[in-house]
Amino acid sequence: MKILLDLNFDIQQTKGGKRLVDFIDKKYQECFAMAKNQQQTPEYRLKALEQMAFLDTIINLLKEEDDE
Repeated sequence: MKILLDLNFDIQQTKGGKRLVDFIDKKYQECFAMAKNQQQTPEYRLKALEQMAFLDTIINLLKEEDDE
């Protein structure tokens, strides 16, 4: 998916920032797979979607800060 790598945040220039971006990307991919899995319960899939929404909020905040 690598949604964050295309954004080229200033935060990615630091070791901790790169680790943060990698963590968010991996977690987003995990949540996407959980939400897509039809064999799981609706509650489980909803929790994955909620986590994706939270990660989207973080991504948007990073975008806004990078644009300034």
